[in-house]
Amino acid sequence: MIKKSLIKNFIVAVTSSLLITVKSFGADFWLPAQIVIQPDGSLTHNFPFPLEKTDSMMGTHGFGVWPNVTGSLNIFKRVIAVDPKPEALKPENMVRDADGVMRLKNNRAGYRVIQHKNWNIGGGLTSAIFGSGMLLPAATLTLTGTYGRNIVASRWIKDFRNAKHLPKPKIPRSKQDLSKWHEDDFLSWTSTKDIAFAAGAGFGPAAVGATLMGTSTFNIGIKKLDKSKAPYDVEVTMERAKGKGWNVNASVMIAGAAYSKMVDKAKSWTYHFDLDAKKKAKVKFFPAKGMKPWEGITVDLDALSIYKEFLAGNLVPANVAAALGNAKSFGVHQIDETKTRTKTKSKSVGVSIPFLISSNYSKGQSFSVSNSKHLDEDTIGTTLLGVYNKEYETGGWLSKNAQRTRMFSGNYQKVAPLDPNSNDPVMRRYSGSYKYVYIRNKVDGKKLKKELKYLERKIGFQNQLKIDIPDKIKLGTIQIELDLRISNIATDHLMNMAQKLSKSQFVNLGMTDAKQFFGGDWKYLDVCMNRRLTCQRKKTTQTKQAMEKAYNGLREMYEHKKKLDYKSFVKSFAKFGEGLIKNRFTFKTILFLTKNVKGDSKKNPATMMNLKISGTSLVPIKRDIAIY
Repeated sequence: MIKKSLIKNFIVAVTSSLLITVKSFGADFWLPAQIVIQPDGSLTHNFPFPLEKTDSMMGTHGFGVWPNVTGSLNIFKRVIAVDPKPEALKPENMVRDADGVMRLKNNRAGYRVIQHKNWNIGGGLTSAIFGSGMLLPAATLTLTGTYGRNIVASRWIKDFRNAKHLPKPKIPRSKQDLSKWHEDDFLSWTSTKDIAFAAGAGFGPAAVGATLMGTSTFNIGIKKLDKSKAPYDVEVTMERAKGKGWNVNASVMIAGAAYSKMVDKAKSWTYHFDLDAKKKAKVKFFPAKGMKPWEGITVDLDALSIYKEFLAGNLVPANVAAALGNAKSFGVHQIDETKTRTKTKSKSVGVSIPFLISSNYSKGQSFSVSNSKHLDEDTIGTTLLGVYNKEYETGGWLSKNAQRTRMFSGNYQKVAPLDPNSNDPVMRRYSGSYKYVYIRNKVDGKKLKKELKYLERKIGFQNQLKIDIPDKIKLGTIQIELDLRISNIATDHLMNMAQKLSKSQFVNLGMTDAKQFFGGDWKYLDVCMNRRLTCQRKKTTQTKQAMEKAYNGLREMYEHKKKLDYKSFVKSFAKFGEGLIKNRFTFKTILFLTKNVKGDSKKNPATMMNLKISGTSLVPIKRDIAIY
């Protein structure tokens, strides 16, 4: 089964954040909100059960049809300290423990326990011409259907010791259930149905094949709002999505590689429910298809009943109540509605021993179009996203459920009044965003510093990434986030620089930085994981190619902007981003070009970069990184 990437969740999150942010800035400046990524950390594993086994290496060919079964299961938990209030981080409130780590004397902010459970099971039929001996070739045709569930729960606890005694996540279907929730507690469950048709050929332990696939997904997410203001208020999002695509793949024993293309269509609705509201709305139901309008059944429903219908996937009562005059008095208010279409192509390689451990690396590009109605702000918006993504993750019972994502997004947005007769202006914005995130369980000080060294090899800024912590200290779960935001003003400046400079001049900027680094007293671990001699040659070549790609992307963006072709603009923006984030030389060189570009104020410079490190037993570290 093909693993779903984070791109879909990312598109929904960034679309929402951009629409919320856009009204905060002047007409001539736009600095995007930070990308919010909530990776679910789950993996899937397929394990076929063969029809027959043999100890011989050679044999005869035969033909057969037999059932096959696939499945996966991944369960894990992360505990991360909640950000304390700034005044809590004063020196008098800190203490150095015996392990050498500075901690709060009393962490009143508490902890977030994030629980994941992901499983799927599938079955189908395989027909094959096969050899009874391992060294004979075989050809197969397989039809498989799969059903899966993914549950993610985020709950607040006051004391770390309570993490071991939390009850299983439960869908809140009553006010009594919801009364046990805290502000910002969250529960999401996703049901996925897949069907795949595969053809393959193999020789011994090696195999190649191609797969056609279709997928259908249903998701509900519930978030508890501020309990002090509204004890029974929740925000609920429903999403329905369908996708289709294909891949070609190759495998040897437990290792495999694939190239995939997918097209996904999704529609989501977000509502605010006040379950304490008593006023009832009249809702007409049509139990059978084809019923006449006068044959429907009218029922009086309060907010709690409408909420339960929404959880079951029935939108009708919520739509009816939200459309009534003074809808908030019924306790039902629609926040937004979004349609998204995404095209993705990706490459992946991985190793997997089902259930025990797996490792997967993937990279790819995607393009999406989202059309949204934000009823809270009385606006409609169209968002175009071009994304370049790299991801590495591990899973299984023997792993630490690590996940590393590097993602660049070039985006364009048009926001107009919901009322076509409004005098409010139509706003157009574009910007770039880069997100690096690393999450892993059971981390010690040495592993944390090793990952920060990895980040240094990608972006430089070694002084800003240093952390004073003992190697052997146990930190539990660690989450590292780096956010880079490039405003429209900085984007314009970079495009203009690509017009003024020739390709060789632009490329030489990065090459000069690399030559200065390698001409000094350097250690290969500061820039490579391989040996010193091959490191310099590899990084020099890599820098040249990446600077060329970034330059070409900027030139294309300039031309697409002149033609108002923003679909092609964001695709070229992602191409630029691929070059930008290649290594420390490309990253620092290109960002340095924006150093003196001013935004709308000191608070909002044209380019911003921030680092945050948080974990189970670590006081959150936050740093604003200046461009130099």
